[in-house]
Amino acid sequence: MALAAKGFSGGLLTIWKKGLFSVIYTFEGYGFLGFDLQCTNDNKIIVTVNVYSPCLFLGKRKLWGELVMFKRDFGSGCGA
Repeated sequence: MALAAKGFSGGLLTIWKKGLFSVIYTFEGYGFLGFDLQCTNDNKIIVTVNVYSPCLFLGKRKLWGELVMFKRDFGSGCGA
């Protein structure tokens, strides 16, 4: 999964070894990509978030505000 570059940043890229996880749900926001993944060996669900924080304080505030909203709205699993 990837998030396009903004300005001079290189964007975000998240990779994993094929066969270790199944993607259940993906989400993205300002400066982050997130995934609900199911481990193929034990069926556990994990949530992972790849973050690229902006340099400016207002950008950081927007990023963390969105992440807090996702956590509040979806709690233990974004696809749950």
